[in-house]
Amino acid sequence: MERRSSMEQFDSVIKDVIHLVRFGAEGRSRDVKALARKMAQQYRKTVPELSAALASIVVSEGSLRSAKRPLPVDADSRLALARIVDAALAEKPVLPATLEQQLRQLVAEHLDSSALKLAGLSPSKSALLIGPPGVGKTMAAQWIARELRRPLVVLDLSSSISSFLGKTGQNVRQLFDFCKEFDCILLLDEVDAIAKKRADETDLGELKRLVNVLLQELDEWPEGSLVLAATNHPDILDPAIWRRFDLTFNLPLPGLAERTEVLRRMPCLTSESMLLMLADISDGMNHAEIVSRVNAGRRSAVMNKSDEQEGVIEAFAERLRLLPMARRHDISEKLISSGVSQRRASELTGTSRNTLRKHAKKEVSA
Repeated sequence: MERRSSMEQFDSVIKDVIHLVRFGAEGRSRDVKALARKMAQQYRKTVPELSAALASIVVSEGSLRSAKRPLPVDADSRLALARIVDAALAEKPVLPATLEQQLRQLVAEHLDSSALKLAGLSPSKSALLIGPPGVGKTMAAQWIARELRRPLVVLDLSSSISSFLGKTGQNVRQLFDFCKEFDCILLLDEVDAIAKKRADETDLGELKRLVNVLLQELDEWPEGSLVLAATNHPDILDPAIWRRFDLTFNLPLPGLAERTEVLRRMPCLTSESMLLMLADISDGMNHAEIVSRVNAGRRSAVMNKSDEQEGVIEAFAERLRLLPMARRHDISEKLISSGVSQRRASELTGTSRNTLRKHAKKEVSA
């Protein structure tokens, strides 16, 4: 009975998705929005991820349309000072459990602020994300936006920073004013570019003015709204900037558990022993590097019409060969036990085939 109910639910989702695609292809935007709202409500309990994604899309578009003016632009270049990121399908970042819980609390504060208000408090309105490149700072910001079902407005540094005196500060102020007009999340990515330590008395004053503008805007950021900032270089931030953020999240390089989870999300890694082996040898790599290396191996395998899993191992072969001999030998045995030939295991790890043969003979005789 339960299986039948599940199949009926699946059929219902498929039919609705087909209708949604048909409406979109026919340019019936009003019908698309109406059906998306209906599906978001209907599948809230049974297919929560689909419901959240559809609701986020509807809410984002509604919020953007309610803004009184378009995205602000630089007065000279006429380029937009920010871009809108669709976070509806943002993936949850792989983070240590304690850090993930802290992010979830930030989301919870904004989703249900009634308890805080009763205690005379308000939700955290600003958070600083720090950590080396590729650890998931931007992904975390997108996930927060997805959970809060708000548009993510990202500062565009290329258009915001101007060579003209005072223009960068004006651009930053314009963007903050714009974001105060509708329900969104503002992300100041690479915030160190506009919040560097203020120099000594010999400085011309432009940097000081820019930091002062940012400090003032952060001080005046309204309650109930959320501004996020991300940086790879926390050491060069002006000390006063730190005090303007209610929360600071330090995202580290992934540990073994996090690397394992990142790899587990990759569709081609079906062998558990191989997955754990890759998690082990990817020590010191960030999330983005791991995903990039896996995808490079998959692309190579597809183009060469070979096994994807073996292609991934090939992509990590350089790191394999840097390991001590004992570790390489151990990994060779694991590769062979998972179906890789002795010759291929030898090539990948740099372990001689004679050594592998001798070990295999010892195991047989034992």
